[in-house]
Order: sequence, then C-alpha cells, then structure tokens
Amino acid sequence: MSKVELRIKLLISGLLLLTALLIIVLTYLTPLIPAALEKTQLSKHVEDQDILNKTESYRAEPYKTESDTLSKNNIKETIEENTTLASLKTKAIVSPKKENKVFYFIIDDAGYNIEKLKPFLDFPGDITIAVLPGLQYSRQCAELALKKGKKVILHQPMESINNRDTGPHAIMSEMQENEIINILEHNISSIPGIIGMNNHMGSAITADEKIINIIFKYLYNKNLFFIDSMTTHDSICKKVAADSGYTIMHRDVFLDNINERKAILESINIGKAIAQNKGYAVMIGHVWSSELANTLIQIYPTLVEEGFTIKDLSSFPTGESYFASIGN
Repeated sequence: MSKVELRIKLLISGLLLLTALLIIVLTYLTPLIPAALEKTQLSKHVEDQDILNKTESYRAEPYKTESDTLSKNNIKETIEENTTLASLKTKAIVSPKKENKVFYFIIDDAGYNIEKLKPFLDFPGDITIAVLPGLQYSRQCAELALKKGKKVILHQPMESINNRDTGPHAIMSEMQENEIINILEHNISSIPGIIGMNNHMGSAITADEKIINIIFKYLYNKNLFFIDSMTTHDSICKKVAADSGYTIMHRDVFLDNINERKAILESINIGKAIAQNKGYAVMIGHVWSSELANTLIQIYPTLVEEGFTIKDLSSFPTGESYFASIGN
C-alpha cells in the first residue's frame, strides 16, 4: 500500500470518527434545547411569578372606598376558610391544567366615569361589569360594556351599618316590601342588559333576613342571580339562599384593597389557591383602580397557560347546581 493510499484511509477514518462524535453530542443535547427555550420564555415573567409565589406575604388593608370594611383578621379568616395558602403557594403556580379552575372577575362602581371603565373593556377574556344606578353615566357605561361583549349586573346600593352615603336608589332597612321591589324594578329597568345583581355597601341589609328574603324572592322570579359582595361577616345571604333553594355566589377576594401592582398580584394568587381548592373564585375589583386593568390584561396569558378558565357571570348557575352541591 502506497503512502498516499494510507493517508487517504487515515483521513477517511478520522472523518468517520468525528461524525460519530458529532452524532453522540447532538443526541445528548437535543432533549435539552426545548427546556432551555422554555426557561428563557419563563424568565420574562420572573418578577410577577416571584410575587405570585409569596402568598404568605399578603397583607390586605381594610377596603377603603365602600362603607363596610373588613379587618385584617377577618380577611385572614376568609382566606383560611377556603384553603391553607402556605401549602398551595407552589401548586397554584405549577399545577397541571384543570378545567374546573374558574375565575369570575367582577368590576364594581361603573357609572361615575366612562374613561375609567374603558381600560377594563380591553381585557381579552370574559369579565362582568357591575353598574351603579342613577348616576350620570350609568346607562352609557352599561351600553359600552355590552357593545364590547362584556356582561352587566346591577351594583345595588344598600344601607351600611355606619350610615355612609350609598348613592341614589338604595335599599334601606326601614323600607317596606313594596318600596324595595319598586327600587329594584326602577334600577333594573334603567340599566340595559342586567343579568344579575351584587350589593354596593349593604352590611346592614345583608344581615337582615326579612329584607334579604324579599330581594331573593324578587330576583328568583325575574331569573336574576345574586352575588354577595361580603361587606360583612354577619351576612345571612348564604343561609337564606340555602333555606329557599335559591343559588347564590359570594365574593372570595377583593383585588384592589391596596391599589398597587404587587398587592393586586398577591390577591390574584389568593384567588388561585381558592379556585384550586373549591373549583372557582369570585374576585371583585373597582373601576377607580389605576393599576388593576393593566395588571389583569398583562397577567391574562399566564393565567390561561396555567389552566385557569376566565368566565363572566352569564354562566352563573340557577337552582340545583354544581356550586350549590359543593356548599358555596
């Protein structure tokens, strides 16, 4: 064999060996590439996720704008009734997708100002707008929400225990049945697209069994639902509903007790833990919040990726239902 042939054979053997090594390296690295890409994508949300992972740091101040405020201890008790947050703080972020993890977002106090409502109407998912009656822009806010494909409920003013100004067309404790019904008729007819109702203030009324029976009977006959905003822990709405067979839901979380992005994200994380525990969470925010709309819009894709379903209250159940069966 000549020297030339020997060199050619050695060159070919070297190339074959290099090719084999390259194949081995590619075989090892290929499974790691998607994981690396996923890690890069997730790093974009590190700041928000760090906040969302720290549920035990949540410290909600009393609700400042409604007349009926909840103390820090009461808020803590409400959370503990639904779930043990410490044990769910990681699971709320990384758990596998489930169809029953439902969020109901309600935005209260629409009617004072159109401009403050508009950012919420850009929310890409379903959302429910609660409109106060008798204000300058009540009807226009409802019409704009409906035009944008959002659902509308009546944000019914009710008497509070500390006698704060409720705004027009409120239900008061000294009223007779016909007066209460007349107010409900007037308010519902004045705002287009009403599918249900929640209370604005109302700690004195939601603790009054006689009046709540009147309200529930009226709403049931009109095929309208009720959401208890839970402005007092003395509310008897759940008991009256259970006794009458009328299905209601209640607020689980106020999103903007503190009108800061970090606090809002922490409130959303509490909602996650509650939704994972009982299947859904009702979360209420307010049109006056300068941070809430943008925060909800920005976090929406993450919520969807994590398997949460965002619904408006058009899917609210009536009569015998899943929600009633789990003891809402």
